[in-house]
Amino acid sequence: MSRQKTGAIRGYPIVEQQIQLKWGLIKVAVVADLEPLIDQAEHEDDFPYWAEVWPSSIGLANFIESPNAPVLGRYVLEIGCGLGLTGIVACQQKRTVIFTDWKIDPLVFAHYNTSLNNCNDLARFIQMDWKSPCLESKAYRFPLILGSDVIYEEKNWELILKLISNLLTNEGEVILSEPNRTNTDVFFSRLRSMGFIYQKFSESVPLNNAVSRIAIYRIKRNFV
Repeated sequence: MSRQKTGAIRGYPIVEQQIQLKWGLIKVAVVADLEPLIDQAEHEDDFPYWAEVWPSSIGLANFIESPNAPVLGRYVLEIGCGLGLTGIVACQQKRTVIFTDWKIDPLVFAHYNTSLNNCNDLARFIQMDWKSPCLESKAYRFPLILGSDVIYEEKNWELILKLISNLLTNEGEVILSEPNRTNTDVFFSRLRSMGFIYQKFSESVPLNNAVSRIAIYRIKRNFV
């Protein structure tokens, strides 16, 4: 992974990375030094998880280009978009992607990164808190919802489950990625109780001289 200093975004010094995916390279600007952001975090919710590329996002980006991924519709919702890696790949598939995050900083970075990869014309950006989502009108339903590493905190599970139930089209699918955390069995048990079924896949992600095993879930409504 190559890194090149390029300036600043919203006052954060940045470097541009080239992320090697299975089918090509994606350019992503990241915060050059996370220490000041970590030092400023007064609460866990302030921790700058959004400011770097995580293996789960690479795994999801790889998966949606694989034969195991669904081919569904032109409109995609990404929840917790972070730096925007997965949504950029969806844009490159000629899909219109709505990037959402609850903080403005990741959305600014995601906007910059879609420009880096020449797909800004297919990208939309909305600041959205899962506690009060702004897309609950019946006009907003998506055939594909993406999320990488968004189910790590139990306190967010009910919010995410409600969002999925309200915003997914009847025939649509959700694809989630996470690094095989032990508490996910409980999340997916709740998901099944709400009338959803899922398939689990695995992606191996080499990053920073290590290989991460990422779990990928294809989720849809169970009409049986």
